Amino acid sequence: MLHPVPNYVESLPTKFFEYMAAGVPIVASNFPLWEEFFAINHVGLTCSPYQIEQLAGELAEIIETDDLLKFWANEGRRRFLEDYCWEQEEAKLIAFYKEVSVK
Repeated sequence: MLHPVPNYVESLPTKFFEYMAAGVPIVASNFPLWEEFFAINHVGLTCSPYQIEQLAGELAEIIETDDLLKFWANEGRRRFLEDYCWEQEEAKLIAFYKEVSVK
């Protein structure tokens, strides 16, 4: 669980996309940007890095019935392939280059 330093709070770590590509559910700190990303993509659980006991309790409940873990894993993999893989990002990057080269 990362603490809220500016470098973490204001960016999405590459490891999120690597975990999604691998179909691995994610547990991360509850920074606003990350919470929004998790809410949109349904890839895992966020929690305060200062409330580890709460996180442990939530994880214990989730592990008991692993349907949610399977959902996060499958949804993360699907979202990666549909929205975040290189083929999708390549199209966005090429469109951006075309837009700025015209100006």
